[in-house]
Amino acid sequence: MKFLLLHFSDMHFNASTDHILKKKALILKAVQNQTQECEHIFILITGDITYSGKEPEYFAALEFVESIKKYLEQYSKKTITLIMIPGNHDCDHSHKNKHVRETLIKEIQQNGLKKDDDGTLDFCCEVQQKFFEFEQCYAQQNFIFTSKLLKIASFKFDKLEILFKESLINSSLGKRVC
Repeated sequence: MKFLLLHFSDMHFNASTDHILKKKALILKAVQNQTQECEHIFILITGDITYSGKEPEYFAALEFVESIKKYLEQYSKKTITLIMIPGNHDCDHSHKNKHVRETLIKEIQQNGLKKDDDGTLDFCCEVQQKFFEFEQCYAQQNFIFTSKLLKIASFKFDKLEILFKESLINSSLGKRVC
């Protein structure tokens, strides 16, 4: 059983004229034939989708991702699943309570998050609101666990199970972004 993993990272969209949009045709040409040899296609988007977490940047990213997904689905006649996690650039840091957020994050890093303190977690993750909205465009039913900090998706193919653990961690810095 073969799967295709198409991995995008650090796209840093900041406008509808971004350079990656000009490379879309080359990307599709490079992978389209591999889609014929696999049973399922996963598109992995691992951080820094946008440059600064602003809504217009996510619109440009949505246009790009949607066109890649649609083309590959039509070409391959296969199911495509998107898996994504944010990076530090996917946060809108123009948040008016930046100092309070940073203080809360330091407290969480030192003492952990109290079990039922969803309010603190929600406050700290407000900078990712546009990412969460973007992610909802591709919401899937395969999650076996979901929270603001961790999602686990399960995909079963005959006797094979594939798990994706989507931690909301900026792997380039090793820090939690929310």
